[in-house]
Amino acid sequence: MKEKNNELGQSVLKGSIILVAANLLVKVIGALFKIPITNLLGNEGMGYFSSAYTIYSGLFTVATAGLPVAIAKMIAESTAHGNLRELKRTHGVSYILFAFVGVVGSAVLFFGADDFIKAYGDNSLCIKIVAPALFFVAIMSVYRGFFQGLSDMYPTAISELIESGTKLLLGYLAAYIFLKKGLVFGAAGAISGVTAGSVFGCVFLITMFFKKRKKIYASLDGSLKPPSYISIFGRLMGVALPVTVSASVFTITNLIDVFQIGRRLSLIADKIPQEQIDRCIKYMDKAIAASGDKTAAIVNSLYGMYTAKVITMLNLLPAIVVAVCLPLVPAIARSFASKDYSGVSKTTQMSVKFTVIFSLPGAVGIGILSDPILRTLFGSNDASFLLRLITPAIVSVSLVLVTNAILQATGNVIVPVINIAVAGITKVIINYFLLVIPGININGVAIGTSVCYLIYMTLNLYYVIKVAKPNFSIYEIAVKPIISASVMGIAVFAVNGVLTRFLGISRLASIICTAVGIGIGGIIYLIMLFVTETLKEEEIRELPKGDKIVETLSEIGLIKRLKD
Repeated sequence: MKEKNNELGQSVLKGSIILVAANLLVKVIGALFKIPITNLLGNEGMGYFSSAYTIYSGLFTVATAGLPVAIAKMIAESTAHGNLRELKRTHGVSYILFAFVGVVGSAVLFFGADDFIKAYGDNSLCIKIVAPALFFVAIMSVYRGFFQGLSDMYPTAISELIESGTKLLLGYLAAYIFLKKGLVFGAAGAISGVTAGSVFGCVFLITMFFKKRKKIYASLDGSLKPPSYISIFGRLMGVALPVTVSASVFTITNLIDVFQIGRRLSLIADKIPQEQIDRCIKYMDKAIAASGDKTAAIVNSLYGMYTAKVITMLNLLPAIVVAVCLPLVPAIARSFASKDYSGVSKTTQMSVKFTVIFSLPGAVGIGILSDPILRTLFGSNDASFLLRLITPAIVSVSLVLVTNAILQATGNVIVPVINIAVAGITKVIINYFLLVIPGININGVAIGTSVCYLIYMTLNLYYVIKVAKPNFSIYEIAVKPIISASVMGIAVFAVNGVLTRFLGISRLASIICTAVGIGIGGIIYLIMLFVTETLKEEEIRELPKGDKIVETLSEIGLIKRLKD
């Protein structure tokens, strides 16, 4: 029995790693999509794309974030009971519910397009084109929850990659083709890739379901009585609602931004320093022609610069960090379920420590190399100050994602909901006052975001310490990594200064500065982690492929193997 449980635990962990790896690739593809699209459309065109996509993703998250989790849980229970009729009924109820949510959500987007966020200009075409995606994503969520409930993570992972890959290829192609008709049409072409990706992903999952269902059904008992439809619906909503709110962390802050930025910046657009506007808006005439007036053109371009360049960088690094740290979370859930509280404490401590270790150098490095990084990726450093303002949030966001997962693994699903409410209210207040100061304008959003996630992280950590009781040492978790990152930062700053002085600020020079800075910074930071004894062998072994990492580090002399 113990051997069977171990196999089950390994299967769950393997499935979690597959999904995390897929999510990481999806984030990378998303960044690869936004970088060339931004280079193609500019800040102005990305303002149309981002404002429409933020509205879509807000409805998408509210509609579908929690229900796949609920379906997976209930499908797993049906399978454990061996009850075929319960599994079919759960699938049927969820299908009807999701189809209804998808139809309503798509209709709201399509028919309400003319009334959304007019401060950015007329982006109704973009919203109407992305509206059908909500229906197909809702249907995909049913099948993703179904397969995850069977511990089959491959269909979900592959569908996510198909969805993202289609968005990248078809979205860029359509944007390129339709851009000659104007910025709005170019942005609409880009966002059509989102709709196309949802269609292809949905078709793949439906195909997989019909291919596998006969074998799945054959292993279950069709004579057992299923729960009532009302009971199944109640259980679905009971699990889905708190998970949905918790999963809406990025969506909530992005929605706050999209509605506040347009309205508040419109009040002071004519007072923003002309030098800043000239840097931000590449083609003023085209921007005014597309948006209808100069105020909307300025607001749209500032918002596009913030979302396309700054938020892209903010979202990418935490995804990589979480890919390394989240596989530890299933171990916390298993330890908590078996009342092994010392295991919960130890694994929680490692999860938080690794999150700090991996996110901190990224924040420092991006802050120092913001100019060459932006020139490398986008050909312009117009958002460098804005990016530096938001880099502290890289650490906070990474810790928020991991601590949210820890709190959910220990049954505290409501805590992150309360915490994001407190942090979100603070962000609204900061945005409200700072956005209308002409000298600050869009920079106020970056300040609000950094403060928001700092508060969210602090509240989460408080409850994690209270629930999991990890033996945190501030010296080990914070001071040592800060010392290592500081030494790395000084070296990267010096190297970047020397290279910039001799090579200049061309795009090629920026590529060299970025590559050399990241390479030297990574090496110095790794060495400093072992000089300060921040990383220990037994901790490294807990990471995915930890044994191989230890062997490699010992071969190059960075770590001494523990004696058996």
